[in-house]
Amino acid sequence: MHYSASHAALDGLACLILAFALSRMGAGHRLLLRLALIAPLVSLAIFFAVPDMASYRGASALAMALTAALGQTLWQARPAWRPGLLLLAVALAVKIAADALAIVPMPSSLPAGVRVAWQAHVAGLVCGLAVWHLAAKRPGNLAAASSRSSLP
Repeated sequence: MHYSASHAALDGLACLILAFALSRMGAGHRLLLRLALIAPLVSLAIFFAVPDMASYRGASALAMALTAALGQTLWQARPAWRPGLLLLAVALAVKIAADALAIVPMPSSLPAGVRVAWQAHVAGLVCGLAVWHLAAKRPGNLAAASSRSSLP
């Protein structure tokens, strides 16, 4: 459930772009399985970390999980990209901190008066990193598949 059509469209577009990039890196065959694991993990993390959160509407936590997965995959497969990936990670951390502290109003597709659920974003990042890290430890891991990717 989302707050508006534009909110759903932005979350959906983010997930679609990230999933496409991961599939290009060789993660397509297990992407849905990993997302099926990440979704309840994110829900549990939010439930225990923020028990007073009445509702969470959106798919941004899954988008964050996919962001973490893509970042981790690129980190392994493209060492030359690491400085840029670090810069993007810092920018993302600053954005999440700004959301959490409500220092500056950040642009979003949410209606007026609705705050960004930064806790869901953190949960998505952590769960995405954990699931992708564990999956990379298995035989036939994503790192081997990503070396065959057609990305530059």
